[in-house]
Amino acid sequence: MTIKGKVSIIMPCFNPSNDINRAICSCLNQTYKDIEIILVDDGSTVPIESVLDIGLFEKIRVYRKANGGPGSARNYGLGVSDGEFVCFLDADDTYEVDFVERMLDGLLSSNEHYDFAICNYRKVEATGKVLKEFDHSFKVFSSREPFIDFIMGVGITPMSQNKLFRKESLKKDFYPEKYKVHEDVLAISRLLHEGMKFCLVREELFNYFVNPSSTMHSFNKSHIIDRLEVAEEIHSLMNNEHARELYSFYYLNFVIFSSVKHCFMVDGLKGKINALVFCLPLFDKKQLTFSNIFRFGRIHKTKSVICFLVRFLYLLKV
Repeated sequence: MTIKGKVSIIMPCFNPSNDINRAICSCLNQTYKDIEIILVDDGSTVPIESVLDIGLFEKIRVYRKANGGPGSARNYGLGVSDGEFVCFLDADDTYEVDFVERMLDGLLSSNEHYDFAICNYRKVEATGKVLKEFDHSFKVFSSREPFIDFIMGVGITPMSQNKLFRKESLKKDFYPEKYKVHEDVLAISRLLHEGMKFCLVREELFNYFVNPSSTMHSFNKSHIIDRLEVAEEIHSLMNNEHARELYSFYYLNFVIFSSVKHCFMVDGLKGKINALVFCLPLFDKKQLTFSNIFRFGRIHKTKSVICFLVRFLYLLKV
């Protein structure tokens, strides 16, 4: 196998479960061998030694730091990494054994200079049952800038885990550290806005395990605030003549639909109502015009139903 450069796999963790062993093993079993695995313990209150198999310690690099959130932990790992290429894996997810090899092939096999590669992925239950496969070949990539497709929700996924980056393409503080969630949404948005080029590897090489207790599958008031602030930062990147329409599209998808979806994850009817009552005053009502929702519904029909529901609640003065 041709050696193409060292790859650093950066894994942030905070009070990880035993699943971290599965994640690390999926890295150690890669067919491409010139890799380093960097585990960043982001201020865990429970020693990671209590869950991490003792035999794995000598095969990875472990760093411990004060808690700063996933963005801070990823930036720390990026700063101590030695690889020419980097990727980021969460402690409860896994790579297929040829993830690194196939992603490097995609990144380097063309005369085109790509800044990062992106692959398809699977959403998986804890039991291993595949819930859904996400195939980017079915995405609606238009002739416009990838940034615009991303904003409209028809471009690449905003997560970091199904991507492999050239380290030289990433800034020192690639991830914004002030946010506890959605830091990768903003980071990927900035990459695309800066015109970074990417290639698609149309194979399912990453497994996203659904964890009901994770920050992305639960309702948290501070996370709603983070989502609103991230949306404002992305809004500041929109500088073309269609900025207003783009932002309304993005707002309906990323802020309103996603927030309401998390409200529905709260236990009990009363809990769901209380979550909605918290969110509704925070939303920008100007984005909930019928014309905006109709345009949004042309691409995201199911999501537009939720937006109509929120509009209806405002009409009722809930």
